[in-house]
Amino acid sequence: MSEYKFLYWDDAGDTQSEVDNQAVDTIAVYGTLKRGHGNHGFLSGSSVKFLGNGVTEKKYRLCISSLPYLLEGESNSGYNVKVEVYKVDSRTFRKIDMLEGHPHFYKREKTTVRLSNNNFVDCWIYFVKDVNAYDNMVYHEEY
Repeated sequence: MSEYKFLYWDDAGDTQSEVDNQAVDTIAVYGTLKRGHGNHGFLSGSSVKFLGNGVTEKKYRLCISSLPYLLEGESNSGYNVKVEVYKVDSRTFRKIDMLEGHPHFYKREKTTVRLSNNNFVDCWIYFVKDVNAYDNMVYHEEY
């Protein structure tokens, strides 16, 4: 896994150079962070780049019970989940970690996504930690 140093423009001592050179990484979103959903605002701004739509290379169980929950672990009973892929800076990444309750509620892990242009990209994606509490045995391809 990559090491991250989270820098914020408003942190004491940050220089413009440090802010300009913040680590960036790629995330795949499948729920309320997608376009048209309530938390998409976290992915707006000049520090975020939409890379495209795609599907997870592995099949996962996506449960929906008022909110979407991606269950950890590949499963033949699941789907190649439809996602949106974004390149984000470390500040946005940290805000999304906080929104998702990482690492206590959701836990992010790397997975491979096939973009609609058939390119593959490794992305962070958020899995709910308590699989038994959120597995309603009804699985979806998208939210």
